[in-house]
Amino acid sequence: MNSKNDNSLRTVLAGSLLVLAGAAAWILLSAGQAGALTNVDQDSTNTNIGVAVSNTGGNVGVGNASTNNANSNQKATATGNGSGDKVAVNDATTSNHSDGSALIATGNANSNGNTASNNTVQAADSGNSTGLVNADQNSNNTNIGIAVANTGGNIGVGNASTNNANSNQTATATGSGSGDKVAANTSNASNSSNGDATIITGNASATGNTASNNTVQTVDAHGSGLVLGDQNSNNLNFGLGVANSGLNVAAGNLSVNNSNAPQNATATGGGGGDKVAVNDATASNSSDGSAAILTGGANAVGNIASNANTQVLNAAAVRSASSTLPLLLLMVLVGLLFGARPKRALGIRRV
Repeated sequence: MNSKNDNSLRTVLAGSLLVLAGAAAWILLSAGQAGALTNVDQDSTNTNIGVAVSNTGGNVGVGNASTNNANSNQKATATGNGSGDKVAVNDATTSNHSDGSALIATGNANSNGNTASNNTVQAADSGNSTGLVNADQNSNNTNIGIAVANTGGNIGVGNASTNNANSNQTATATGSGSGDKVAANTSNASNSSNGDATIITGNASATGNTASNNTVQTVDAHGSGLVLGDQNSNNLNFGLGVANSGLNVAAGNLSVNNSNAPQNATATGGGGGDKVAVNDATASNSSDGSAAILTGGANAVGNIASNANTQVLNAAAVRSASSTLPLLLLMVLVGLLFGARPKRALGIRRV
């Protein structure tokens, strides 16, 4: 083959190799951009709010709150002339008897503000795409609970009565002559007031918030493209628990007792007879009381939370056979292209 024909053959061969190299480059670029833009936006929001109020307390028990009045107003007068006796007599018994009992027994008070179980699973799978992967995953768990349990704040009063016992007596014996003159007052004024108060409270248990939050976020973006992964997981747990079984007031006896016996005895007259004026009074108060308070347990828990967050971003670069083969083909064709050209065309000269 002459040189002219050799040049034509080389020209045709070089052109063919250039066409094949362009095709391989196009295949390679197409394989490298096979994955389109993948945009994943996942939002999960769980909000749990609870308010609980449990009450068996705040009770008022009064056994006796009466008002008792016992009054005895007496007046005796003996007058006359002559030898006969002159006698004026008062005899009074005045009394109050007041009893009372108060019993308060409360049951248990249980209060739960919020009980929540939140399970969130977010998964973004872009396959084997080699393009741009933008995954935005947000998970928010908000648990708020307020619980108030009360079995206390009770008031028990056994006896709060007001008792008055009064005995007012006046005896007068007057006259002339030889007879006796006698004026006598006898009085018994008394108050008896008793009371019992008993308060028994149950248990008070309050739990503001009990939450279990499980969040799993997974981004699976196998490929050689650009991977932008934004994973946010926020857990907010707030609880307020108030438990009370105290603040109780028990009074066995708060009574007010008054016992009075004012007396006036007068014996006057002339003659040889005796003149006698007698006062006999008994004034007494008897007031007893007992109070007992027995409270149950008070347990308050503001917050019980269990948070488990798992975030996985898998963006391993994987080159598939579809992208590797065009690259090898391109390298072979470029080698043949430069190998088939003469050294003179490649700028290589022999010295």
